[in-house]
Amino acid sequence: HEGRRCVVNVPLKEGCDDETFLHMFEFVIGRASTRFRPSMVVLQCGADSLHGDPLGEFNLSSSGYVRCLQVVQQLGVPLLVLGGGGYNPVHVAKLWTILTFTCGGKDAPAEIPEACPDYEEYAPDFLLEVRPGYRKNYNDESYLDMLRKVIEGSLRLCGEEEEEEESPELQSTIEGDKDTRRAEEQGEVHEGRRCKEGVREEEEVQEDTSQEEQSETC
Repeated sequence: HEGRRCVVNVPLKEGCDDETFLHMFEFVIGRASTRFRPSMVVLQCGADSLHGDPLGEFNLSSSGYVRCLQVVQQLGVPLLVLGGGGYNPVHVAKLWTILTFTCGGKDAPAEIPEACPDYEEYAPDFLLEVRPGYRKNYNDESYLDMLRKVIEGSLRLCGEEEEEEESPELQSTIEGDKDTRRAEEQGEVHEGRRCKEGVREEEEVQEDTSQEEQSETC
């Protein structure tokens, strides 16, 4: 299976800031580009990791996104940049404007021009930049180190038909998933047994009641 194990997930925790995100982004892109040697890249720039997004939990700024885009540009291959999620319309508009300037090799203006439609929506500072947040960053170095080891193990096994020796962290993750699925399956079996036993008990009660009624009639 050519595409087996070729998806790399990076489950960063709440409060991720520019420095943490960029560090992991550079690590993953560097390892993945070495492993796959892409002839082109499609980069989706969802804005829901920006500070201030009502659903996101990260502290990223627009500058952090720009630095990540520049990392991919440095690969020197054709690049298609897409938008994505984002639930703060003002921040989404700001970010994609800045990234569009970056794609064109230009510096974005610091302030939003007054001729911009819905100009008042960008009050009170009317700045184009989306600043970082100050939510606590729960991504400590030990957790990031574990992620790096798991990612390296996943990339090493990508596309392999036969199982190879896996890192303890990756094996622990895999076994944890198996244990979870096994527990869920056992829970479903036990629940099914309880349901069946309950039905049998109810049938027995109904049968006893029916016999008692027949006895009283006689």
